[in-house]
This record gives sequence, C-alpha cells and structure tokens, in this order.
Amino acid sequence: MKLYFFLALFPLLVCASQPSSQRKARDASVDNYLKMVLENFAEAMKTGVPLLGIPVLDPLNVGTVDIPSIESPEFNLQANASQVVISGLSSFSPTAVHVDFQQASLTLGLHIVTVRIDGQYWADGLLLSVFPIFGNGPFYIQIVSTDISGLGDVTVTPDDYLQVEDLQLAVAFDGFDVHFDNFLGGGSFGEIMTDVLSDLAERILAGILPQVQEKLVPSLVAYLNQELGKHTVGEIIDGILP
Repeated sequence: MKLYFFLALFPLLVCASQPSSQRKARDASVDNYLKMVLENFAEAMKTGVPLLGIPVLDPLNVGTVDIPSIESPEFNLQANASQVVISGLSSFSPTAVHVDFQQASLTLGLHIVTVRIDGQYWADGLLLSVFPIFGNGPFYIQIVSTDISGLGDVTVTPDDYLQVEDLQLAVAFDGFDVHFDNFLGGGSFGEIMTDVLSDLAERILAGILPQVQEKLVPSLVAYLNQELGKHTVGEIIDGILP
C-alpha cells in the first residue's frame, strides 16, 4: 500500500520538481487540451454519447419544478412549473481552464450569452391580501450573460493519466427577461405585478439549477475522464495527439 501510494504521487512529485518554465509549459499544454475537450463536449451535448450513457443535454429536459409558496408583504402566490426545457447550454465558451498539479485541482470558467427556459406554469394568489392574481399557460425565461465557474479535484494515476474525481459548478448571470401567458389580476398595480413575475421566475430558476447540476455534472466528468484517459500527461505535454 505504501509503495502504491508513492507511485500514485510520483508524477506530481516530478512535476513539482520541474523548473518554473517547464511547469508553465506543462500547465499550458494540459489546459489547452482540456479546453479542446470542453469544446468537443459542447458539440456532444446536442447528440448525446450513448457509449458513456450521456443523454442529449441541449435541449435539456428538466420536467417538473417544485416551487415553494411565495410570501411577501405585498402578495402571496402558489405556483408550479412543468414540461420545463432549457436550450442554449451547449453554446458556452471556455473563459478559464486550469489544472493546478500542486493543489490537485481543476478550475473552469464558462460563459453563455443566452440561455432560454420554456415550460408550462400554474399560479394562484392574492395581491395586497385582496386582489386575486392567477395564471395558467406557457412561459419563458431568457437569461442574459451567464457565467459558470467550476472547481474540481484531480489525480494523476500511477501510469500518468489525469482524471477528474469531483466537480462542482456555480452559476451567476446578469439578468433575465420573462413572459408568462395569461397571467391576470392586480388591476393598475403594474410595478407590483412586475415584482410578482420576477419573484416567480427566480423561484423557478432556483428549482431548476440543482436539477441541471444533477444532470450535467456527471456527464461532463465522464466525458472529461474518457478523453483524459486516451493520452498520458506526458503525451499531452509532448503534443503526441492524433
């Protein structure tokens, strides 16, 4: 066991002992290879990869989203969303890709210009505890300028293959446009009604994000590890690629 542990760490120890210029060249080679793999994954999201058990991820079928009751001083609302589909996830561009061999970590940055969410909704509630507000029909949420950051753990196997063991994604976006068909009520309370729809959209997004992570991350890790398993770190550094 002790010998195996040493062998597993040996590639990292060799990397740590390299001069700074060599480490930078190594890091750039591996980072560029991973960037290429991510770009290929974006294309694979549209078709799926049956051999890896990866389904079509763009469009991504989320299905039903649970929405907790929305309570505020101005309104309360019960709602649900179903038949939810997300499109545009595969249009991401890698903005940052880096493997830190000393920290055994992978950091990612991805940017998507526009993501659209479509589905069916139902809502019923009261505005200012008096006025009925309700709706039922199709909706969409268009998210503008989405940034996805990722942090994962990596290992180098005894035979010099890099593998991703864990990956967590976080999402931030600049804003969104929303439309809910047949949403009625509120009379002349236009500004408050805008807040109602904005809160409803935020609750739908909050319900969607965990499902997106659950569906997307395992597929991304499986794809990364398959491609990283095709070439050793040494081959990637030396450019011995097809």
